[in-house]
Amino acid sequence: MSGKIVSVIDGRTFVVDLDLGWNVHHYATLRATNYDCPADGLPGWLEAKKVAQRLLPPGATVVVKTTGESWGYAEIEYAPYWQPVSEEGSLRTAMIASGHARDRSL
Repeated sequence: MSGKIVSVIDGRTFVVDLDLGWNVHHYATLRATNYDCPADGLPGWLEAKKVAQRLLPPGATVVVKTTGESWGYAEIEYAPYWQPVSEEGSLRTAMIASGHARDRSL
């Protein structure tokens, strides 16, 4: 499903306005999977948040795929057919390349 970024909470947690179709929207707080960022108050937290805000500013369209891992966890990617906002081409890869996140997919 698609949605629009409302706000960035930290380097991997976002408030998203999900478009459910038929003019039905749902605001959800989602945590991106497959990478970790420093938690609030830890060194590097603010820097990771700023990178995420640059990559996904309010109003940015994203594709959300729930993982079934747990409520609120999802793969969050740039919307299809849109120009990637980073040379890396995906949110996860861009966050890891920035040095403010680490890979969790292994």
